[in-house]
Amino acid sequence: MLALAAEDEAEPAADAVLTSPAYRRILAAFERTAHGVRAKDLCQALDAALEPKQIEGMRAKLKRLVARSILTEPEPGPFTLPRPKRRRSHRPTASGEESGEGSYIILSGFRSGVG
Repeated sequence: MLALAAEDEAEPAADAVLTSPAYRRILAAFERTAHGVRAKDLCQALDAALEPKQIEGMRAKLKRLVARSILTEPEPGPFTLPRPKRRRSHRPTASGEESGEGSYIILSGFRSGVG
């Protein structure tokens, strides 16, 4: 009996939300945009019906993704992918302390002006 319980714990069931083709299409649409997307706009982008019932269904799916921390809703309406965390610079200030505010750098897309 304990062996059966251990087998169940060893292989957790995959989240149906993440494996569903509908949710994969939604996430693919978010990967192609850099700004917030509203449920109605996403329905239009995915060639779904623009009836209130379908828009509310899309909004419910987006809220599920927010609950799982896959998307964010910074304000009511638009949904976005979470922004990548910025890395802190550990450059000392003139006083010898590590710099605080303004010490964030983004490494991706960085080009040095030095040739």
